[in-house]
Parts: sequence; structure tokens; C-alpha cells
Amino acid sequence: MNKIFRGYLNILFSITLVATIMSACSSDKPESNTTDDPTKDTVESVEIDNTPDELLTFEDTLEHILNEPWKRALYDDQSGFYESEFSYLTDETNFDEYLKYQQVTYEYPFDVMNIEVIDANRAGGDSAFVAVKVSLVSSQGVEQEVEETLVVYYTDGRWIKPTVSVIKQQGWYEDRIRQAIEDAEDE
Repeated sequence: MNKIFRGYLNILFSITLVATIMSACSSDKPESNTTDDPTKDTVESVEIDNTPDELLTFEDTLEHILNEPWKRALYDDQSGFYESEFSYLTDETNFDEYLKYQQVTYEYPFDVMNIEVIDANRAGGDSAFVAVKVSLVSSQGVEQEVEETLVVYYTDGRWIKPTVSVIKQQGWYEDRIRQAIEDAEDE
């Protein structure tokens, strides 16, 4: 009896939810003048174009992934670097252990304020060489710009710039996973 009662309550709740959504949608419709002359309509039709003038480019995407960890680091948040590592490291090392690496916890004499992508060249489908201009500011307010070339990698459906992990280890890790899957399928 209790299961039947709960079933009726679920149905009643669903009907109420659908009715509420339908009434909310119907109340959003603009009202217009009901005269026979369509030129006398009192509601103006306005189209809103939310499409950006330009779609994000490959360089824009890379600029975002390169800047994000540094922006977070300005607030003492090192997790952006951890998220930009290869999966072999993040799967086997938790964030607290990762913070023990000196590359991440080291106090830099300059803060990275911005990384501008000048040029990006794909090297196959899983990596790219990126020429960047890095804007730095010291604690004394000294500004400096440095140009260099970075290597970024495409893995797990996204681009990353690892700080600690390396591509060679990731390849070995992926081979181990593939072998384990094949072994499991053979059983």
C-alpha cells in the first residue's frame, strides 16, 4: 500500500511540475494587438545575437590554458598546475603529495601576469609548439617581458601544459592500461 501511495505522489508531483513549466513558458510569450492590421502590432520583435564576432581560435584556447594556472597561483591556489599534469601523475599522486614538488611550491621572484600566444604550430594531433610572450612583475613592481617556446599536449580531450609530468611516462602509462584491457578481454 505504501509503495502505491508513493507512486501516486510521484505521478502527482510530475504532473504539477509539467503544469508549472508549461504555464511559465506560456506567460513568457509577448502579447500583441489583435487588430486585423499586422502593421499595428504593438510588440516589436527584437533579435538578440549572442554569437561572438569571432569564434575562439586554437591560439585563444592555448592562451587560456596557459594563463589559468598562473591566475589561480596569484591567489595561492596551486590546483591549476595539478590539473594540467598528465593522468599518470594525477592518477597515482594526490594533490597534497603533488604540492611537495619544488617546481610548484617554489616562490618565484616574478609573478606571471599574462601569457600571450604569438604563434602555435601543431606537431601531429597530440602536441603543439607555442611561441609566447610572458609578462612578469616582481614584488618591487619591476615589469619584464620574456619570449619563449613552450610545448603543450593534447590528452584526455583537452590541451595541457604539464609542470612536473613528462610525455614519455604518459606513453608508458597508457601502454600499461591498454595491455591490462587486452588481458581482461582475453579472459
